[in-house]
Amino acid sequence: MEEHNEVIPRKFLCCKLCDDEFRQPKYLPCLHSFCKNCLMEYVQRTSTDKGYFNCPVCKTETNVRQRGLEDLPDNVFARRLSCPVVPMLVREKICRNCQYNNKITESVSHCVNCDDFLCEKCAEAHLEQQETASHKIQPVKDYDSKAKSDESNGNDMSNVLSKCCDLYDPLDIGAMFCVDCDMAVCSDCHTSNHIDHRCAELSAIAENFVTKIKEPLAELANDSKILTKNLRELEKSDKIVAKNQLELQKLVKQRTKVLCNFIQEYENVLISEIDKRHLDSRKRIKRKKSEIQMHLASLTAVTELTEKLVTFGSDEEKVSMRRKIGRRVRELCEDPLPDEACYEPICLQLSEQKMSVEKICDMFGELTDREITPRFTKRLVNTQASSLESRESRPGSTSEYTEDNLTEITELDEGSDLDKDSDMLSASNHSDVFYSMKSQPEEIPTVEEVLDESADNSFHSSFHDDVPCQNLDNPTKEIMLPSNIQKECIKGIGVNSIGDIVIGAVSPGNHTIHVMEKRGIIRGQSTVEPGWNLHSVASDGKVSLMSTKGDNRYKIKVLANDGTGTPISDVQFETFGLNYFTSNSLGHVIATSNRYGQRSVSQGKAAKSGGNIAVYNTDGVMIRRITNDDFQDLDLYLLEKPCCTCVDKDNNFFVTDPGSHVVCGFTSDGKLLFEYGNTDTEEEFYVGPDAVCTDKDGNVIVTDKREGRLDVLNHEGQLLKCLFTTDNIKFVSTTPDKLLMVATCEGSIKFYDYL
Repeated sequence: MEEHNEVIPRKFLCCKLCDDEFRQPKYLPCLHSFCKNCLMEYVQRTSTDKGYFNCPVCKTETNVRQRGLEDLPDNVFARRLSCPVVPMLVREKICRNCQYNNKITESVSHCVNCDDFLCEKCAEAHLEQQETASHKIQPVKDYDSKAKSDESNGNDMSNVLSKCCDLYDPLDIGAMFCVDCDMAVCSDCHTSNHIDHRCAELSAIAENFVTKIKEPLAELANDSKILTKNLRELEKSDKIVAKNQLELQKLVKQRTKVLCNFIQEYENVLISEIDKRHLDSRKRIKRKKSEIQMHLASLTAVTELTEKLVTFGSDEEKVSMRRKIGRRVRELCEDPLPDEACYEPICLQLSEQKMSVEKICDMFGELTDREITPRFTKRLVNTQASSLESRESRPGSTSEYTEDNLTEITELDEGSDLDKDSDMLSASNHSDVFYSMKSQPEEIPTVEEVLDESADNSFHSSFHDDVPCQNLDNPTKEIMLPSNIQKECIKGIGVNSIGDIVIGAVSPGNHTIHVMEKRGIIRGQSTVEPGWNLHSVASDGKVSLMSTKGDNRYKIKVLANDGTGTPISDVQFETFGLNYFTSNSLGHVIATSNRYGQRSVSQGKAAKSGGNIAVYNTDGVMIRRITNDDFQDLDLYLLEKPCCTCVDKDNNFFVTDPGSHVVCGFTSDGKLLFEYGNTDTEEEFYVGPDAVCTDKDGNVIVTDKREGRLDVLNHEGQLLKCLFTTDNIKFVSTTPDKLLMVATCEGSIKFYDYL
């Protein structure tokens, strides 16, 4: 046997079902090998009523009833390679014929030709049958001694090839292999029983097999390359379809938001007009009511005075007041009473809406198949051409190789007729406000214009062709927050260095810090001492507490992320519009705010507008302030509303700014590492960003909650990967075992592989 230095791969000697080295390997007609016990369990679990089961790897169908698992051939080749020094398993010495008849009988003989064990009766019947009369029967003891001898000599051929008799010796110069009988024969059996058969030396037949099998193996190797290439193309197609799916979902949500905003805006206009008209009506009613009340008061006064004068007045009093009372009565009688029509209320009504499902569908757009891109078409054509060429080069090959065109879904023309929009947003009133809206379309665009603009901006440059994208669809693990925590207002969720989840929650009169294990079990909690408010929890699990000491003056604490409540920082400082604060490993506090104090000779101390980042030492003394003035030489405007901050292991810190739509990285001494986000020269892709965290490799994960987007940047601000999710993101962090933690608004915490 030739010696080879090539190392056999482990997967070749492992069962595909248990992923362990073969134990009693059996191979199926498709030549896939499995452990006997693994295959038996698989067949019991998956076989049909008629005894059919599919190969676990290639799904080739095999009938168990026609070929029982015991009769499946042993893969002695794989067994020899995996365990070359382990002796073959001792066969169970039970009569095979009796076993077929559901009887268990101990064997006393062994047929050398059939390699079967037989009982005494079956051995006699075996020699009496015409086709097996020439077979050689030997006692079981002789078989055992021969097996031990072969095993000691390293020449265990009994289970590899059928032999003519017990005298066969592969080292004999006259030993041959009979092709017609598929049996190894000794020199005596060759001359007596196989002289007219096709016989040759075993090595010659093996060499002939190796020579003839090379050409079909080459064809199969070529087929494998073609299929592998096609598989890569399909994987690319799957990524394109997944990316397109996410883009369309975002577009539908964006259009829904635009339509809802437009309807909400028109609702406000209608309500404003309704309020105005009814206010005018009520003013008229109030004015008429006041007039009637005055007239009624005059009538009542004259009537009461006259009646009392007539009843209780003296003659002198009646005579003295007769002229005045008579003149006043005539005046009141001559005054006209209000028209009865003025009492009828003037009410408005809203005409019937002219809305249908078809009009809504027209505004969203219709899903249709989009033609494949030219670059992708060229790639498919090249694949098909190479496949056809390889198939046609084979002799006698008549099969054609075709591939279905890959299609992607996209939207139709996004515009809709102005008539449809006006039908949807038609109104029954004709107020001046509504007329002004229609006469000035440039101030409030139509639904079609808004949707077209949204569609143009939906496929923005954030989907870089050269940057891998991943949909966060299947988390590796998911846990739910306990119901009592879900009912509270969660201020922040972070993950500490040992993988515990730190949760800050606020309920009426109670501020609590929970520490939860990876499995979702609360292992500890502590209550914030009175007088302190839980402000936030950083992505690394540090808890920030705050106590207001007056206008723009704060006393703050930053607690360690180990759940002990040990303060890392405890300082007091003054700032304007405090947004967020945390600390680094040195205990220095990093605070972000919208404004900062500035002293002037004329006005004294005042707040200057503009975002800033301040760093305070452990004594509360500001050692550094970063403002936009620091970047004037670079012509950058980075800080408008700086907010969420995270610190890495080297005390570099990273800040998101949803006002300027960027994320900035700074060294521990305040030098700018990078800035990444929207620019004036490119299409915008951030609505936020809202959150930021780092991982063990120094990567920065930037989160835009409203877009459902998470960007993975390296330490220099270069985009490495885009992650997308349809969940409502609330908090994001990373675990020590390099998993991405996403806490959702629904109370679930999901972990993803993201690298």
